[in-house]
Amino acid sequence: MPLTRLAADAFGVVTIRLVSLLTLLGFLCIIYSCYFRTRIHSQGFVQLGYFSGPWIIRIIFILFAIWWGFGEIIRLSLLRSEGRVLNALNLKWQETVCKYYIVSNLGFAEPCLFLTIVFLLRAPLQKMESGILSQKWNGKTAGYVFLCCLPVFALQLIVILIGPDFNKGPSYLGVDSMILEAIVAKSVKAGDEVSNTYGSMGSVELLRRYGFTEPDNPNDVVIINLELVLHWISALFSGRPSRGRFFIEVEVEMIKGRAP
Repeated sequence: MPLTRLAADAFGVVTIRLVSLLTLLGFLCIIYSCYFRTRIHSQGFVQLGYFSGPWIIRIIFILFAIWWGFGEIIRLSLLRSEGRVLNALNLKWQETVCKYYIVSNLGFAEPCLFLTIVFLLRAPLQKMESGILSQKWNGKTAGYVFLCCLPVFALQLIVILIGPDFNKGPSYLGVDSMILEAIVAKSVKAGDEVSNTYGSMGSVELLRRYGFTEPDNPNDVVIINLELVLHWISALFSGRPSRGRFFIEVEVEMIKGRAP
């Protein structure tokens, strides 16, 4: 069931507030992680080094989460409403924003978030020497995350950049099939407004060809079976033997004679 306009706007406001809260808490966590790491080294608390070992990966995870949150804000319909930020952009820029969201969030941020969580959960299960206490663990883990996400990122980039070229239909006589050409009935100047008409069609034909109808269409016609009309006229005057009935029967016979 699609969301109503009010529900979609309320959902957008809640999303913006949650992402803002996520950003604030994320930067506080980054500051505290750096402080905790510096405190451990300055005080010589070797036993606590196990807890601060994956500090770089934690910071990277927070940055990925913030990045993903801002990407989700960009795709909200609230920002494309009348008078909003994205509504002022033309269609070309809005298309660019959509492409950025696909490549940034779906192709990079979300896979990196998932893999970073997997490495953080796996870290305590490793040996002390090769795990998070190793000085090279943070760098190797960050490299693995980026390397594993590279194929997904490259695939999304290819789909965005090259995909539209495959979506175009074949061209005929050297004319791009994505271009609509129309011939005007009279000369017009460049920049003048021109109009097109569907022709004098009834509602049934408009619905069949184009999928819409017009209220009070003057071209509407009703097709009535001739046999039904003749039967109704005959039944109407069947109990009234008069001169009028004679003329009606004559007219009916004439209509039957002209009917194909």
